[in-house]
Amino acid sequence: MTDHPDEERLMVLETFLVIMLARVREQLARVRRQAAIRRKSELQKPPPDWTLEISINGRTPIT
Repeated sequence: MTDHPDEERLMVLETFLVIMLARVREQLARVRRQAAIRRKSELQKPPPDWTLEISINGRTPIT
């Protein structure tokens, strides 16, 4: 038996929030790892041999 009527409900809520925080931290770590991999791969890409310029209207390529 708990001393306060809300204690059991608050304990359940606390458990839920601890679980949710762990999930958020896992997702954040996953996103950070993916971003690091993406940045690393961008740094390793050689520059293109050519570039394509787009005209002012944004649709027509300039040759």
